[in-house]
Amino acid sequence: MGRLSVALLGTPQITHAGRPVAFPTRKSEALLIFLAVEGGFHSRERLTTLLWPESDEEHARGSLRSALASLRQALAEAQEQHGPSHLRVERTLLALAEDSDVDLDLHRLRDAADLARGSSRLVPPELIARLRDAADPYRGDFLQGFSVNDAPDFDGWVSQQRETWHRQAGLVFDRLSQALIDGGALLEATEIASRWVELDSLNEAAHYRLMLAQATAGDRAGALRSYRACQRVLAEELGTGPGPEIEALARRVQQREIVRSTPALAEPGIEPKGLSLPLVGRLAEHTRLVAAYQSVSQGKVQVVSIEGEPGIGKTRLVQSFLRWVSAQRVEILEGRALETGGRLPYQPVVEALRPALNRTLDCGDPLLAPVWLAELGRLFPELHDHFPDLPAPTRSDQSEARPRLFEAVARFGQSLAEPARWRGVVFFIDDLQWADTASLDLLLYLVRRWAVSGTPILVLLALRSDELAPQERRPGRPGLNEWLAALARDVPLVRLRLGPLTAEDTARLVTSLVGLEPVQKPDVRLRTFSDQLFADTGGQPFFLLETLKALRERQARAPGEVARGEARDTLEAIIQDYAIWRERQGIPAEVRQLIRTRLARLDPPGLLACQAAAVLGDGFDLARLCQVTGLDEIAGLQVLDELLGRGLIREARSGGNPDVRFEFTHDQLREVTYAEAGEPRRRVLHGRAFKALSTAGEPAARLAEHAVRAGLAEQAFYLSLTAGDEALRLFAVRDALGHFERARRLAAESLSQRSQVLPLDALTHLYEQLGRAYELVMERRQALECYEEMLGAAHATGREAMACAALNRQATLLIQDLRDLTRAEAALRAALAVAERSGNRSGLAETEWNLAMLDFYTWNPEGAVAHGGRALALARELGDPELIARSLDVLAYSRYQLGRWSEAETAAEEGRQLFARLGNRVLEAGCLVLAARVALARGKPLRGLEIARAAHAISQSTEHNWAQANSAKEVAAALLEIGQYELALVTAREAVALARDAGFLPLLVATLVVLGRACRTLRLLEEARGAQIEAARHNELLKSPLYAEAIASELCAVETMAGRWTPAHDFARQALSVRSYRTAYPGLTRWYETAALARGGEQERARADLRRFPTQPGFSPRARLQHLRGMATLAAHSGDLREARRLARQLRLPGERWEICASLGALDRAAGDKRAARRSLAEASEVLQALAASIEGEALRAAFLSIAPAHQPLLPHPVSDHWVANA
Repeated sequence: MGRLSVALLGTPQITHAGRPVAFPTRKSEALLIFLAVEGGFHSRERLTTLLWPESDEEHARGSLRSALASLRQALAEAQEQHGPSHLRVERTLLALAEDSDVDLDLHRLRDAADLARGSSRLVPPELIARLRDAADPYRGDFLQGFSVNDAPDFDGWVSQQRETWHRQAGLVFDRLSQALIDGGALLEATEIASRWVELDSLNEAAHYRLMLAQATAGDRAGALRSYRACQRVLAEELGTGPGPEIEALARRVQQREIVRSTPALAEPGIEPKGLSLPLVGRLAEHTRLVAAYQSVSQGKVQVVSIEGEPGIGKTRLVQSFLRWVSAQRVEILEGRALETGGRLPYQPVVEALRPALNRTLDCGDPLLAPVWLAELGRLFPELHDHFPDLPAPTRSDQSEARPRLFEAVARFGQSLAEPARWRGVVFFIDDLQWADTASLDLLLYLVRRWAVSGTPILVLLALRSDELAPQERRPGRPGLNEWLAALARDVPLVRLRLGPLTAEDTARLVTSLVGLEPVQKPDVRLRTFSDQLFADTGGQPFFLLETLKALRERQARAPGEVARGEARDTLEAIIQDYAIWRERQGIPAEVRQLIRTRLARLDPPGLLACQAAAVLGDGFDLARLCQVTGLDEIAGLQVLDELLGRGLIREARSGGNPDVRFEFTHDQLREVTYAEAGEPRRRVLHGRAFKALSTAGEPAARLAEHAVRAGLAEQAFYLSLTAGDEALRLFAVRDALGHFERARRLAAESLSQRSQVLPLDALTHLYEQLGRAYELVMERRQALECYEEMLGAAHATGREAMACAALNRQATLLIQDLRDLTRAEAALRAALAVAERSGNRSGLAETEWNLAMLDFYTWNPEGAVAHGGRALALARELGDPELIARSLDVLAYSRYQLGRWSEAETAAEEGRQLFARLGNRVLEAGCLVLAARVALARGKPLRGLEIARAAHAISQSTEHNWAQANSAKEVAAALLEIGQYELALVTAREAVALARDAGFLPLLVATLVVLGRACRTLRLLEEARGAQIEAARHNELLKSPLYAEAIASELCAVETMAGRWTPAHDFARQALSVRSYRTAYPGLTRWYETAALARGGEQERARADLRRFPTQPGFSPRARLQHLRGMATLAAHSGDLREARRLARQLRLPGERWEICASLGALDRAAGDKRAARRSLAEASEVLQALAASIEGEALRAAFLSIAPAHQPLLPHPVSDHWVANA
């Protein structure tokens, strides 16, 4: 059954199987709502009391029955084919079926409220996702705006439910908004808190949460507007004002104690100027920081390191957290180590402490005893200006002075964290990787000292992961990994390692860019754009934001490209601008500069290795890297360690490959590294890569790329040719085209320079394969241009064999695809002359094959067999398997037209085996299609279907629309024979669509004929007529007598079934006028022509045609069945029909069988043989109903079972059970 979706939060919305349910009465809708919400069985008495309290028992029960019937009707109309009803009805009880597929929004809200109420073990992203799933579809209170007349008990039930679900929603919005704030998702938190305020405007907790989210996000004006709105609603509704918590928060916002502008120490370029975007993808990390801060309040030092490559968003994450923590009345100390500050001991610590020291001095509160202030004066000379009487620091050697200095700093930090002053301290040092040894020693001491004293301080350390190298790689600085390990031995250390954003994170970023609310679902275009952006940047935040910045700058420079009044950052404009910018610019300049800076930190061997890796591409290993760089294994390992440590490359294990391979962490890193290497160095490295990979059995495509870039033109030509051949064998036709086109350019350069003449066989092979590839993707004009270029090259170099091949390829294309038979014949005459003059047996064989094809497509099967036979003999003599296969193919199809079934089948099978060995899947499928056609013509429909499906399976593995259309057409024809009419119709329509895409006119005509036959069988007569008329219009260009006969015969059948005897007679005469008794009959409806001719007074002409029918080639049992039906139509003779019925049973043709039985029953009844009539009509009814049962669509089934009155001469009475009863 289809899904019943019931959304009751807000105005009720009820759909079934994706479509709205139309309720005839409000109470029938109320009945379904009550059953869905309450669940289980309910007595009829309870339901009548609830909804019809003023009616007596009899009328109330009648109203319930009426509502139930209308409810069933409403669901049935929406249900159609989707199975049994969702309602369960027993004698005195009603319910929704327990096993029915019902989606109720209340269930999601209930589960989310339980989650919000409890202590969840879910990680924050999962918790938020679950809560969001319930909050997103919330549109308002339960059954908002819905009421039922004269049902006070129902209204009371609604009020009770409304209050319950109102409370549940409040719990969800409360927990969700807090979790979003803790996770740093401030824009979405603001949106959720706004909805919470809208839901419950008198709830002060909701107002507080909204103000907090806005203030933390930096929206001071918005927070103050929300505060004033809270004041107003509380005064108007309750006559009171906000509580002390809201007032305190408002004062802090007004005094700018919460809203903190991003300081200068933020990572440069992380948030482009004029581009305000939310923090995304860091919810779990932000929540970990919040949890660390909350632990500080318990008197514990917490240390968190935030690690990641440059531009990954370390500082942005910390700044978002600091905005959050500023709302908690926390002292925030910030410092940043400078790359150039190595000669300034303690610089980041001094920078962090100085603002706090100045504030205490301004307040006149020294915080420390004079002895410690004196020691602190070593770092802060200004202390002596404020305290002239301050004693001089203790004079002692360094071993004693340094600990006293460290202790003074520690005590100052402790004094800042006193509970009476602040709710803890956050001590943040950015870019720790640049810190000097003295600063690191001091930090280690501070953390240990604060841990011992239980000082509530949260220490945050941001550092670049690419600088986490051993000390020998950091001259003058300690190894940070060792320093962090030492720190972790004394205090708990949380290491947050930031990675790239996900595709989902990128989509959220883009969603905010185009101005959608966080709860809105992005459309397909936006998702496509964000996926492309993610693919281009790898989710690296700096790359992402700089790309968006460059896009915004382009928009600012081109405002005139949008109509007046339109926003420049609408979705459509952004997508269009990005496509243009991406094509023109590529990597933003700021990103290139960041990558150059990272590369500049590498030593010469490391830089060379990085450039060699860019040349080798992703998937390189140590051995190849050493071969290209010239480094030994030990040196290679060292540079690999450096590149891995700096986050430039990473391991990339693939499948079951035991070898360790490597790849760049971002495509843009590889691209910039490659570009910065310079052309001379790249050429040398590509040459070394080519040499190294040539001995390792690498694919030709990869070797060709290196050869081209190393300037090795000859090797590049042959490898490109090989790569194209390999791609064609794997049916990767577009890839093959790229390889062949590169070989073509290299060949053209060689010919123009005449520096080296490429061998004849190589050039011929190139042009033939390139043209063939263009033909396979249906780009016929490009293929013809290729063959013309081939002919020009042949004339220019005096190569007659190549000229003969070019003329033959042109002819093949002109015959089969472009239908220019005149030019094709001229090309073949020229090819024949060249081949005979030069004694070119191969060219002669190819020309004979093309002449056979020319005869085949000019409807001369005898000529095609003659030329095809000569081509086959020459091909066997030459031992050319591909030409043998093609010759067998044209012979099979030509012999089929001549009704020589066994010969056609034998040729098709031999050709199929050869094409399979050659890897030509398209023509292998084509041979199978011919074999299926022979089986159908012989009256073997099940065998024909099996073969046709095998052909279709093969054709679907190719990119070739012709092969797919050709095989689908034959599958449809076979399905019609065995009585699978609906599937046949679907398949025939698919075949026509594919044939249109293929653009091959003969195939389009053939598929339209089969489609028309399928429509006629299902009594879709207008569609059948339209398909055949379109086929006739196309055949005017082909001038095919075989198609003309088949189309006229089908149109005759259509008009006969519609009772339009005049046009039926015209089409019968038309079919006779083009009929050739030298070829097999192409149709399946000869008796319709007989009936139309007889109805038009041409009985003798009909008899003459029937007399000649058995003399036509290929008169098989399937053709004999048509002959018998035609004879019975003329003579009204039951003997012919009984033989036809026997034959229809034997051949398993249910469509023929039921019609023959119906006609036979009518004849027997007219002759007074009621028993025989009853048996025949019963058989007709049984077969017809079985055929109808296989049709799932109601409309199709109804059309099939309708027999037009004008059809009565063939089927005198409608086939149904009453035939049998009245016979």
